[in-house]
Amino acid sequence: MFQMHPAIDTPADETILWRYMNLERFLALLHARALYLARLDSFVDPWEGVWPNTVVQALKSEAGEFSHYGTILEAAAKLKYGSFVSCWHASSTESAALWDLYSGKSGVAIRSTVKALKRALSFPASFFIGSVRYLDFDKEAVPVGNMLVLPFLKRKSFEHEKEVRVLYWDPKRVDWNNPEAGESGIAMEVDPAVLIDEVYLSPASPDWLLKPLEELCVKFGFDVPVIRSSLYDKQVY
Repeated sequence: MFQMHPAIDTPADETILWRYMNLERFLALLHARALYLARLDSFVDPWEGVWPNTVVQALKSEAGEFSHYGTILEAAAKLKYGSFVSCWHASSTESAALWDLYSGKSGVAIRSTVKALKRALSFPASFFIGSVRYLDFDKEAVPVGNMLVLPFLKRKSFEHEKEVRVLYWDPKRVDWNNPEAGESGIAMEVDPAVLIDEVYLSPASPDWLLKPLEELCVKFGFDVPVIRSSLYDKQVY
């Protein structure tokens, strides 16, 4: 079930969201009727789920003993192995950069809203939806004391992503002796008909792919607009 939390900045229900993916991932979503949430350490950015340097320095100066400081940071480092997220792009328009990064020539993007995401997801445990905060990790401070904040912090270099995340956090899933040995991701049940407002086909895709994609959606039982992105179409005078 979706849950609000004061430490997490939940975007407004009307916020438009995009999820860029390859065709295989889209097919998996329709077939399994599930949204895949990847474990936080599986992303390319090695700073996922870590405290900014400002927090680290504050802990070092306040801890008194190195052992206490080490315990806090070690716990935070291991707890990220219990964090599972699905990443969305908040924007009223398509993103050329994200098309290129995540979808390829046969990729798709699904268009949704925060409200639809809340309604479409079904999970027995609590999950959260929040906007990522982009910080200068060497200068900007954040409140310490709530581990739920960490999955929603990224460096300013990633600000173009305008990311909204679905987070499921469960410390019980962490193997404290070997945290990397746990599950690499989880599946969260989703209703595609509620989640998806429109399906966009990559602007780099061949024209013939549009019809099979429309038929694929119908085959799986939901009728939504399927649009080939015109982002790279030439201007016609």
